[in-house]
Amino acid sequence: MIEKCPDKKFVFMPFMHYFSMKKIILENLYQCLEKERYEIELDEEVIKNAYKSLENMHKFGEKVK
Repeated sequence: MIEKCPDKKFVFMPFMHYFSMKKIILENLYQCLEKERYEIELDEEVIKNAYKSLENMHKFGEKVK
């Protein structure tokens, strides 16, 4: 991203991550989706905010291309 957006300032904080994220591996995610296990229920407000965030990420990705 730095190469594609040299005018932007990026802040990297490698120490700030969630340790539980290390437990998520592609094989487990694949199995979960394939077998439709571990359903998570979210409030409508959380879903709306997450959707907005994903839309913004996609828009940014289109600009960077």
